[in-house]
Amino acid sequence: MAHTPGIGALIGSEWATLESLTPGDDRSLATMVARWFFGAGPAQLAPYAPLNSLIALVGDGWTGTVTVTVGSATRTITTPATTSVAEVLDRIVRVGSRRGGEWAWSIDAAGIVTISSTAPFELILTGTTLTRLGFLSGPYADAYYYVGDAGAHEVYVPSLGLVLNGAEAIGRGGGVTQAEPSTTTGATGTRIEEESGTIRFWGTQEELCALVDTLDADTWDVACGGEVVSRVRTRGVAREPWGLLPTKSTLSVAVVAVSE
Repeated sequence: MAHTPGIGALIGSEWATLESLTPGDDRSLATMVARWFFGAGPAQLAPYAPLNSLIALVGDGWTGTVTVTVGSATRTITTPATTSVAEVLDRIVRVGSRRGGEWAWSIDAAGIVTISSTAPFELILTGTTLTRLGFLSGPYADAYYYVGDAGAHEVYVPSLGLVLNGAEAIGRGGGVTQAEPSTTTGATGTRIEEESGTIRFWGTQEELCALVDTLDADTWDVACGGEVVSRVRTRGVAREPWGLLPTKSTLSVAVVAVSE
């Protein structure tokens, strides 16, 4: 089981070092939760890039396609005009895994993407999809993993992880949809109830201060363990000191789950 967001918390870190710390520099909770969600640690494919938690901006300007080939099986994906790095990587992994091998994606602290599989595969990317994923050449053929050449587009990886409470998009549908009867005609419509929540980022004062200006009322995909778990829109940001440590703080962001 990669993760269980319904339990109410997603803690992300570089699992090799478990640097997702709790207040007071106590690692016991982070260690316990890491083992609960991930066993002894997630099964990572070569080259063992850390499975960090992150947010990726959902924005316009995406063009091009991704062609995935495993053996003789090929599938071409057209990138939506509005999407995020995390969602594109999710689609690549889903398509690839249906054609052979076990697949995974990850983004390290520098924003470098790694796409891995237990089966050799070919990857051809075109348009802005190529550069926004951080790949600068290609095609990429007959290897088990490919590592980006530059940082991915609008991706933020807090150095000490993040926690997501609530704001779980049910099937990425933006909340619960239910019938809304009409009092006059008896007809029914639909009403979408968006679920609110909070993301708490852990990191240095410098990185979180820079993130405050970035987290304006935008839409983000939240990813944990190499999978998008929710799409949210930010509603408000507050920075708080982390105990007595002058160089570290937390950033609490009010969010609501959305569908697009």
